[in-house]
Amino acid sequence: MRRRRFIAATASTITIGVAGCFGNNDTESPRSVVRAYLEAEHEDGDPEAMAELLHSESPLDPTAGDDLDGGSLQLDTIAVEDRDLSSDEIESLQMRLSGETASSIAQQENALVKAKYEIEAPELSGSGPGDGTPSGRITVQNSYLTAVEDGDWQVVAFEII
Repeated sequence: MRRRRFIAATASTITIGVAGCFGNNDTESPRSVVRAYLEAEHEDGDPEAMAELLHSESPLDPTAGDDLDGGSLQLDTIAVEDRDLSSDEIESLQMRLSGETASSIAQQENALVKAKYEIEAPELSGSGPGDGTPSGRITVQNSYLTAVEDGDWQVVAFEII
């Protein structure tokens, strides 16, 4: 009798422990994909992880630009602001999307997510002390357009607020 209880308890513990390992929690909601994207960018400095979170119609290139520094992200809020945006609403977002892309994304399940977070201020190349180089932390607010692709939420584009 005790052996059966032990086996049942062990099986339950293993099932609970492994339950989250096979799903992709990073893309199960608009908020979670934006959080994962920000963490890949600012905590991990990982352009490949960022690329995996991008929708196939996204114009973003995570490998372009400055080298990413890890460990500087402090999330304040991530909230879904709107869902199922029309083509006109998407085009009005100033995210540099073509009319064709806006129309395509409008036909998919989509959501606009606002994120507010703090990061370390970037250092300007060729700058020295006392010449206006930013230091400390800065607060950033962005709007992220997300859409479902192959059953997962993906980042399409963002705009700085």
